[in-house]
Amino acid sequence: MFQNNNSKSINLKVKSLLQNINITNGGLHKIAVHTIEGLEFLNKEDIVRLEAKGSYTYFHLSNKSIIVASRNIKEYEEILSEEIFLRVHNSHVVNLNYIKKYHKGRGGYVILEDGKNIEVATRRKDDFLSRFD
Repeated sequence: MFQNNNSKSINLKVKSLLQNINITNGGLHKIAVHTIEGLEFLNKEDIVRLEAKGSYTYFHLSNKSIIVASRNIKEYEEILSEEIFLRVHNSHVVNLNYIKKYHKGRGGYVILEDGKNIEVATRRKDDFLSRFD
């Protein structure tokens, strides 16, 4: 009986992992996003930024649509490529390809191509700036 429960637990973990693995199909890179309705598969290059609101994550896309995920931002931060996505603030992960401008300051802030200003946390500033050296 112990092994059966353990096997179920492992199967659930594997299933969850497979749902969150980046899917590569013919050069198309996607991420599985858990929504209230089920899974939505997004092209990573269409994601402008992720915004944390409590235990939900809001995906802001290049077509101005927003997908609400029922998982926290940390889970998606771990899945997304570090070369393209960077956590600049406790509540924001941005796609570096959509940064239009950086304003200096204590931590500073970035202006994205969609016009949104996102604060860069003071403790994340050096990591952010090192990406562009």
